[in-house]
Amino acid sequence: MSGDTDTSGTSPSQFAGGEERLQKILARVGFGSRRKCEDLILEGRVAVNGVIQNQLGARADLDKDKITVDGERVRAPKPVYFIISKPRGWYSTDDVPDKKILDLIPGEHPRLFTVGRLDKQCEGLMLATNDGHVANVLTHPRYMVPKVYKIIVKGHIKFETIADMEKALFYALNGGNFERVKVLKRSPKDSTLRLIVYEGLPTAFRDICAKFGHPISRITRIRVGTLELGTLAPSNVYRLSGEEAMKLREYAAKVERGEETPPTHRLVTAEWIKKAGEREQSFEKKETGHRGAPSTGAKKRRADLGRSKQRR
Repeated sequence: MSGDTDTSGTSPSQFAGGEERLQKILARVGFGSRRKCEDLILEGRVAVNGVIQNQLGARADLDKDKITVDGERVRAPKPVYFIISKPRGWYSTDDVPDKKILDLIPGEHPRLFTVGRLDKQCEGLMLATNDGHVANVLTHPRYMVPKVYKIIVKGHIKFETIADMEKALFYALNGGNFERVKVLKRSPKDSTLRLIVYEGLPTAFRDICAKFGHPISRITRIRVGTLELGTLAPSNVYRLSGEEAMKLREYAAKVERGEETPPTHRLVTAEWIKKAGEREQSFEKKETGHRGAPSTGAKKRRADLGRSKQRR
């Protein structure tokens, strides 16, 4: 920490109109997630007007106060946004020695970080930016920003199986926030599905698909909010234009104000799970004449009927 940072001096004024919490300012200018910025404060690495701030309630105005991290003056950088087409086998985090998707971006861009995560075997759309505010809106579960995945599973999947997988995913997510799975294409070899979730896709989804006899062979994220992967090939990078960046910030602002909400009629809910179970029971009752499996007598009558048909 530099010599001009001490525990005496002028603390930030507490009631100025342009003030924000320190962790929010640091996240907005690209020091990482809100949680990471809180850790910087708690570790005593942040100072305002020469005063170390190690409490999360501290506030400041970036335009008026001198904010430093490890002695370095905090300034608001020009926000930049890159769409990266993450290839399979690469990492979306920055704490690995190689194959980091940030290395795919040409040039030097201070405090650039990825928004959200995709595991190593997934591919598709990743956003990299230095705009912590937009990043927080796109990733925080409370904002319910849609993430769209195209998933290829092995085998010709049945619609009844999809319903069972939806139930399993509902419980894996502790209550959901995803839409009904849509079948885009089916063949004897494999099936292509579309899944829209409003939080992170759990790693348990691979296990769910495998459990029902349809292991995943490929997962591609094709959309996050208003951002689309389009035809961007793996390992390629696209920088948003000024107009596109403005539209992204406008979208984030609408989400914050509650003007962009998911279509609740398409969400898998506890009520839908209950009704699906009732429909299954009703169908079973029509088939057997009662709830549950057919009786021994019913099985014998069916067997006798089958033998009679064979003799004919």
